[in-house]
Amino acid sequence: MIRVLATLILCTAAATAQSDHPLPDDPRWLRFPGGDGPGAGRHVVFIAADQEYRSEQSLPMLAHLLAERHGFHTTVLFGVNAEGLVDPTQKIRWEDKTVMHDVPGIEYLDSADMLILFTRLITLPKDQLAHLHAYFDSGKPLIALRTANHGFIDLDYKLSGKRVHFGEDVLGGSFRSHHGNWHADSTRGTVIEDQADHPILRGVKDVWGPSDVYRTFPEGGALPEACTPLLMGQPLTGRKPTDGPNPNLIPLPIAWIKTWTGAQGRPSRVFHSTMGSAKDFENSGLRRLIVNATFWGLELEQAITPNLSVDIVGRYAPLASGFAYEKLGVKPRPARDYDPRYPDADTGNEGPDPTNKHALRTDSLPDPDGLPADMGQTVQVYILLGQSNMLGFGKVKGDHGSLELAVQEKGLYPYLVDDEGQWTVREDVRNVRVMGSGTGGMRQFNNEFLTITGGKIGPEIGIGHHLGQAIEAPVMVLKSCIGNRSLGWDLLPPGSEQYEYEGKIYAGYKQTPDSWEKGTEPEPIGWYAGMQYDGDVARAKGALAELDKYYPGAKGYEVAGFFWWQGDKDRYNAAHASKYEENLARLINQLRTDFAAPTAHFVIATLGQTKKGSTGNEGMILDAMLNVDGKTGKHPEFKGNVATVYSYPLSKGGSSNGHYDGNAETYMNIGEAMGRAMANLIENERQKTRHPR
Repeated sequence: MIRVLATLILCTAAATAQSDHPLPDDPRWLRFPGGDGPGAGRHVVFIAADQEYRSEQSLPMLAHLLAERHGFHTTVLFGVNAEGLVDPTQKIRWEDKTVMHDVPGIEYLDSADMLILFTRLITLPKDQLAHLHAYFDSGKPLIALRTANHGFIDLDYKLSGKRVHFGEDVLGGSFRSHHGNWHADSTRGTVIEDQADHPILRGVKDVWGPSDVYRTFPEGGALPEACTPLLMGQPLTGRKPTDGPNPNLIPLPIAWIKTWTGAQGRPSRVFHSTMGSAKDFENSGLRRLIVNATFWGLELEQAITPNLSVDIVGRYAPLASGFAYEKLGVKPRPARDYDPRYPDADTGNEGPDPTNKHALRTDSLPDPDGLPADMGQTVQVYILLGQSNMLGFGKVKGDHGSLELAVQEKGLYPYLVDDEGQWTVREDVRNVRVMGSGTGGMRQFNNEFLTITGGKIGPEIGIGHHLGQAIEAPVMVLKSCIGNRSLGWDLLPPGSEQYEYEGKIYAGYKQTPDSWEKGTEPEPIGWYAGMQYDGDVARAKGALAELDKYYPGAKGYEVAGFFWWQGDKDRYNAAHASKYEENLARLINQLRTDFAAPTAHFVIATLGQTKKGSTGNEGMILDAMLNVDGKTGKHPEFKGNVATVYSYPLSKGGSSNGHYDGNAETYMNIGEAMGRAMANLIENERQKTRHPR
């Protein structure tokens, strides 16, 4: 009893520590409580107050990442208008001499451990400036992004009676000009060889962003001697990562470090990058650079590893840079609209207006980078199973409910189209679909890199994009299923025994027919319990046996996970519905055995029309699916490796037997949620390895 009580006290204390945050709750800023990890107990404050590069979107994403992945307490403060709304459209003093900006909560810099600054030409009242001055004098670390080098008009900061020029003196350089074509070029970052061993550069590669290079010193000059450049930026001829270098423009430094010593005589570690548009941060190399710089600034270099997680938590779909606010969909909004934890699908909270083409979506995926996976790594295979809705009936073309309408008119799923409006291709995710009835032959329907093809989609699109974002190795999404199949009969896994229900005997695995009257002899038919299971497994294995055909250049594969979306046919049979949980648990274990994948993760989606609290067969099936989620504790062996997506809030109407009226948004929403659930299982497993408790 003493041991149990001690454990309870420790667990309660840990939970309290994770939920505590240095700032009070306030609708004008965002708080992200930290937890376990190398950043535990440290508080990083972000200030987002620019008018061009969408820092109001990128900094919450980074703050959430640092809190969830590495344990830091983080806070995002914003520039707000008189109504308390985050307002990137505010004028600057040069445009209106009466302008005075406002960053509520800036007084909490006094107790912060680090400041990450992204401002542009703002003017603050003296009482707010005083907190900035005190921070710059404190010896605490500073990260400054893009326009922060011309972040203030009249900072009024002095040292020994002399005016300090923030960009030149504190950061080591201020904006002089666009080195190339503004909003037309892009930038490729290259590590400086002499600094390749610097901890900030561990694991940093493939840095690219659609913003252009800044010049911060005169032509023919260089960074001040006090600065150590880490990354050079080569202007490209266009705004794609595959574009070539501009032969007329030399590379210039885009990231460097230096030391600043303020009035208290305490040296501060300073990192500055002239990259940093919200679109730039879709690039994992740039995110790694900033995450590493955060660790370095706080003297946590020993915790920086080349594979430190920089995966975005949730979804992220930044708007484009620029000042055409109405066209871009930029307008004053409450801070909550920039919270990547919102909307929450499980609560049914709809978030920003989904009918508004320019509605902000802070929860979407970044655009694919167009680069292939590292083919030196083993292909990670994810097998999709179920019945017709897993096959996919979301229509691509047409009016109501089509994917084209969702993307073009509603602005949804922006990562599916490129700047020219063409469907994007994930060169790191292979989409394979095979099908057959029972144990019959195999027909191939898909074998290409993930993109939109044909007239219909299933959940594989959202699933594949999340997997490609979460996994550096090559990924194969392998779908092996057919419509109109029940778990209680057609897909019944090996090991299932016959049982009695309301005076009938129901078949166990390989028995036939489905059921017969108790006390009578069953009369065989040309089908047996589990016949579709056997066929679907065999066809998936058949595809993997020809790996080079389905993923050219692959060096080998590992079955890393399974996705299951099914249940429609079982809802018409009370006996099958009553056994759904038992059969589903056995299915999970049997698939892992059949594919020699004992640690493979498993994600389930519920039927989209079934609401929590439903009764009857549908209610039993829903409860069964929710119960096998590892978080419930009802199946301890599934803790941390099985997750269930509650689909009711994600469905746009209709029901499973009508294929949700062919609404592509239903298939995309559920696919994204399943992919996100799998990515979370993967990341949680990584975190256990990095930070064992």
